[in-house]
Amino acid sequence: FLVLGVVLSGAIAAFVPVSFWQRALPRRQSLAVPVAGCALATSWPLDSSMTRSATREISRFLDSGRHTTTASRLHPLPDGALIDCPGMQEFGLAPERRLIGIVGNLKHWKGQEVVLRATALIKERFPDVTCLLIGDFSSDDVAYRNKINELIKTLQLENHVVVTGYRPNVADYVNALEFLIHASIEPEPFGRVLLEGMALRKPLVASRGGAVPEIVVDGSTGLLFTPGDDRELARAAESLLQDPERIMRMGEAGYQRLINHFSIERNVEQTQQLYASIIAAG
Repeated sequence: FLVLGVVLSGAIAAFVPVSFWQRALPRRQSLAVPVAGCALATSWPLDSSMTRSATREISRFLDSGRHTTTASRLHPLPDGALIDCPGMQEFGLAPERRLIGIVGNLKHWKGQEVVLRATALIKERFPDVTCLLIGDFSSDDVAYRNKINELIKTLQLENHVVVTGYRPNVADYVNALEFLIHASIEPEPFGRVLLEGMALRKPLVASRGGAVPEIVVDGSTGLLFTPGDDRELARAAESLLQDPERIMRMGEAGYQRLINHFSIERNVEQTQQLYASIIAAG
């Protein structure tokens, strides 16, 4: 608040309107507090202690009863969202579409076919969902790409699936998703894309195979399903789509797990400890 006060005081002295935004809990209203040309925007509820504290501190820094922040001067504003995310215009997606997706080269063992069959089930309950298959195929996988294209037509998913092809800015696309799917039907030794999703605070809906259960905490940082089971995948996805607050909680839990267990610093520390123990053992 000290820094805030200095900024507000300087701006007001220069007759410059000021606004700032306090991020807090999801799915809350915002609040604008007009104070001598200033505005406070916060996602805390109007009657929260955080909001009351903020308005008191602003008034104190303004140092005058002339700029009181009474209830009549509190104006709820809806939170905003960036709608110009990658793919929206390029693929003709409306801003209100709900995006889910999978990242990886188009290969049979990566499970994109399972994801398509699950999407066909999901769209029956959530007709506004679009699934992004983020990735390209090699010359050895042309037959599988053709199979994917035919399956999209067979399942009538033309308006619910986008195959992006190669994208250099994969993180931007993942960031636009509500959650990330990992659907490998064969065990993966690790699955680095899971960590990349966790870094972007995305819940993971992942197949229970290989090292995945060591990364994803089922029910906490994501949901696990039986490899190849499109119905189980669909149920897991639907349970998240109907509960946006759970998506937020899982995404945050996944990020904290990444920091605590899978950060590069943690990796270096464990590697050094291993080397030290080997050297000490002679």
